[in-house]
Amino acid sequence: GGMSEKQEAEALREEVTLAHAELQRVRTYREELSETYTEESQGVSEMEQEVAVMSHQVAELQKECDAAWEGHMAKAEEDEESFAAAIAGEWCEMREAFDAQVAERGAKLASALAEHAREARSSRDAVVREVTVLRGTLEGLSKQVPNTPRVGFEAGFAVPATPRTRPQSARPGT
Repeated sequence: GGMSEKQEAEALREEVTLAHAELQRVRTYREELSETYTEESQGVSEMEQEVAVMSHQVAELQKECDAAWEGHMAKAEEDEESFAAAIAGEWCEMREAFDAQVAERGAKLASALAEHAREARSSRDAVVREVTVLRGTLEGLSKQVPNTPRVGFEAGFAVPATPRTRPQSARPGT
C-alpha cells in the first residue's frame, strides 16, 4: 500500500495550492504592514515636525516670559523708587506743615507774652502812680496834723513807720 502517482500528484497540487495561498496571505500582510509602516512613519515625521514647531513656540514663549519678567521687575523697582520718593515728599510736606504750625504757635505765644508784659507794665505804672498820689496825700495830711510820725514807703505801699525790734533767737542761751 502506498499512494498512487495520481494521489501523490493530487496531494502535491494541494500542498502547492495551500503554499501559494499562504504565500499570497503573507504578501498581502507584508503589503499591509508596508502601508501601515509608511503611514506610521509619515505620522511620526508629522509629529516630529509638530514637536519642532511646538518647541520653537515654547522657546518664543520663554523669551516673551523672560522679557515680561524683566519688564515687570524694572517697573516694580521704578514703582518702589517713586513710592519712596512720594513718601519722602509727603514726609517733607508734613514736616514743613509742622514747622509752620510750630512757628505760628511760637509767634502767637510771643505776641501773647508781649501783650501780657505790656499789661503788667501798664498796671504796675498805674499802681506806682496811685501810690505816689496816696503818698503825696499822706505827706500833705501829716504836715497839716502836727506830731504825726513820718510815713515809710515800703514795697509800694504807704505804711506808718514803726520802731524795729531785734528778732528773738530760737536757741536758748544766746
